Amino acid sequence: MRVKVVAGGAIAVASPFAATEFLDDPAATAARFRDGYFLSGDVGAQASGGTIAITGWRS
Repeated sequence: MRVKVVAGGAIAVASPFAATEFLDDPAATAARFRDGYFLSGDVGAQASGGTIAITGWRS
């Protein structure tokens, strides 16, 4: 599993075992998937050591 913090502090998650789209919902897919990552809705920050702290949530 790969996790990263992207623009605006959004937490993005990718895994070869995770979904890659919402079934029959291209609008939701476009809103929540970017470059192979799922935007979880969680917000956080990544420390220099790689640890990610979740600080909030947004829809």
